[in-house]
Amino acid sequence: MPCDAPFTPDDIYTDNGATLACSGGSCAVTCPTIDYPHPSPATVNCSNIDTVSNVTCTQLSCGFIADFLDLTSLSEMLTTMEMNCDLPADYCEFTCNDDNLVPYPFSTITCDMVPQNIPARCAGTGCGDPSGWNYGDGFSEVTVSCNSTTGTCDLTCVDTPGRTFPYPVMHVQCKTHVLTPSAGSIIRCAG
Repeated sequence: MPCDAPFTPDDIYTDNGATLACSGGSCAVTCPTIDYPHPSPATVNCSNIDTVSNVTCTQLSCGFIADFLDLTSLSEMLTTMEMNCDLPADYCEFTCNDDNLVPYPFSTITCDMVPQNIPARCAGTGCGDPSGWNYGDGFSEVTVSCNSTTGTCDLTCVDTPGRTFPYPVMHVQCKTHVLTPSAGSIIRCAG
């Protein structure tokens, strides 16, 4: 390389099948495996030779799948859901083994999202289980029935004599992991 620092490819540690192909003043990092198709970094040249000591191949272009998950709950997660990845296309998708549940707090891993480092799990909606929604003290009087396909939840009041309908809304919607109305709204049974 036409840099001031002396360099040989043997100076770089390689991992996960990464190899260096050097020519014309830089070294391209190649990843021959389908399990780890993305090079990190993509090249070693004069602009980064002082900071690069190892090159690797990663599952996603932005890093490893593990960077997005809480690994302490991985075995528990995989008993209730499946993870299917298309690593060259740069994403993984979760599905729940129970058709009445959906992945929460996210259903896919892509490089567009911020690493979560939280456990993925199956819940009643993509916004979590209704018992975890923060709608205030009166929400405990409300019975929630959700359709996991549409993300619509019907609110009813059954066990509150004289107060038979939920107030101020009768439905809650969960679309793309966003709860509407947002948490903090007071939902209670009214007469």
